[in-house]
This record gives sequence, structure tokens and C-alpha cells, in this order.
Amino acid sequence: MLLSDIPELQNYPHVFTFVRDHLSMQFGDVRAMLRLPLPELGIEHGCNFAATDRLCSLVSGISVTIFMPSNPTWRDRKGKTKWVGSGEAFKHLLKNFYPWEPGDSRTEGVKALYDLFRNPFAHALGVHGKSSYQIQVRKDPLQNDQIEEIERSLTRPDWLPPGLSGSEKQWTLDARGFYRDVFHMFWNLAKESQQMTDAEQRFLSGGIIWREGKP
Repeated sequence: MLLSDIPELQNYPHVFTFVRDHLSMQFGDVRAMLRLPLPELGIEHGCNFAATDRLCSLVSGISVTIFMPSNPTWRDRKGKTKWVGSGEAFKHLLKNFYPWEPGDSRTEGVKALYDLFRNPFAHALGVHGKSSYQIQVRKDPLQNDQIEEIERSLTRPDWLPPGLSGSEKQWTLDARGFYRDVFHMFWNLAKESQQMTDAEQRFLSGGIIWREGKP
């Protein structure tokens, strides 16, 4: 299932075109990495870190284009209007649209994804200075039919681990589950009519990255 196959996108032609022509292929890159390793083809690496890095980047990119926080601006002490930072947009998107499991602490989960995965992968090769923390990134190879199942199923398949699990100083990110969660995070966003209507208007006017606009 391509990201552009999400049915709700058909109601927003400019957003749909952006997803079809630009965003779907990037999800497709991760889709390909989910099949690795393929030792019979001489591909020994699983791309665990690469898949995680790309998924975090996709969340970041969506958070400053199609998604917009409900209060995207604020005024500093001098009364100057400023945009919400990209980090806060990332957190707002996850908090509101990521498919959290019952019993999950959204606050703790968002903080873990931002502080322990997104930032270290973006800025420090996936490492961080929290030496007392135990952080793992996992991924086993999937078949095409399994990838199709996790994309289309509105509930998590029993065999698929959650994208993020853990608490306090022990966290595990499974790239297979994280792909499913980011895919369905976007699907949840596509079902939110106000967000999508606002994005359609921005795209229609030529503004894709809302933080580059003017309040």
C-alpha cells in the first residue's frame, strides 16, 4: 500500500499530489529497508539505524508541512511574533496522532522518541551522552505480504512488536513496528479534516513549509 493510497487524501488534491510525488517514495525507501538483510543477494546489513533515522526524519518533515500545531506562533518579550520550533512541532504531531497503545504515557514516549532517537540520529550518529540509559534499535527482515499487512491493518498485527517500548532509562525501538506506527500516524492525520483543510489551503497558495511563512 502506498502512502498516497490512503483514501482520505482524495479529498485534498494539492496535499495528495505532494504525498504522491514526494512523500510516498520516501516511505518506499523505508519499505525496502524493512526487507533487509538479504544474505542470499549479498546484502548482509539490516539498515536498522538507517530505517530509524529516515522514519524520524519523516516525522520531522510532516510536522512542518502537512501538520501544523494548533498554536504555531508565540510572542517573545519584545512582542515579536515567532514560530514554534521544529522540535515542538515534532512533539505535537506525535502526541496528537501517533497510534499510542492503551496505557502508554504519551508524554514519556514523545520525550523518548525526541531525546533518545530523533536528536541522536540527526546530530550524533545515533549515540548520546546518557551513559546510564539502555537504548536498543531492533529489526528483523519482513516479507512483502507482512509489510502490506502492517500498512493496511487498522490494528497492530499480533506478531508485530510496538515501535517504541520501555520506560525511564530502558527503551527499545523496533523499526518494523515504528514504520507501522509512523504510517498510521500519517493516516490518523489524514482523517483530521481541519488539519487537512488547512494544509490544502497552504499548499494551494504555494506554501508547503509553514514555518517559512509569515503569521
